[in-house]
Amino acid sequence: LAWLGLDYADLYLAHEGDLGNTGMEPARICAYPTTAACRLVVWRSCLGWMAKNRTRACGVANWELAWLEELVDANVTLPAVLQTKFHLHQSLASPRIRALKDFCDARDILFTGYSPLGRADWTRFNASVGTPTLLEEPLVRSIAARLGRSPAEVLLRWHAKLGVATQPRSTDPAHMAENLAVFGAWAAADLTDDDVAALSALPQCSEIRGDPFVEGDPEDKDHEYRNMIGPTRTC
Repeated sequence: LAWLGLDYADLYLAHEGDLGNTGMEPARICAYPTTAACRLVVWRSCLGWMAKNRTRACGVANWELAWLEELVDANVTLPAVLQTKFHLHQSLASPRIRALKDFCDARDILFTGYSPLGRADWTRFNASVGTPTLLEEPLVRSIAARLGRSPAEVLLRWHAKLGVATQPRSTDPAHMAENLAVFGAWAAADLTDDDVAALSALPQCSEIRGDPFVEGDPEDKDHEYRNMIGPTRTC
């Protein structure tokens, strides 16, 4: 806070709920014996900052359903926000993502999706294997052409229609204005229910079509996060 020149933050997120050190015993990198215990200690620390008025709200990022349920079992204040990856190929059609959103909706936790438009590293990978990026998906481009909107606007409007908060990033003022326009009135030229359904029905897979982290590494079968998300397929 001192570095930011602030007295408090509006929102503080505990990022990741996994150790991220495959094969390493939790006790070697944490004073607590289990990953679950580490998560609970971290979360209680976040709540402590809120109690001290250093942040107005606390949330989590990239936490799985079982980890959120641990907080319920511990009878602690639940996160105000869950931030997780959400886009055309990791959407509510995925049982894992649907379960996360249902959990959040039932407990008044804001479900927020990041990377709604893709990222530069995905773009490079997709180009190398000849598959379309999120902004190049034929269905997205077809809807955008029909409505006179950009592919980015269509993707963000789709998020809004699903009740998913999102976080597009840009340093271009024109893109910033375009992103904000997704919340305005689109009059008759709006996504139809059929559009939303068609976009939501696209294959659920790795966003970079071949990412070994998402699709599973046969040498990493014991990793907690890998077991949590289960296998996915390429598009």
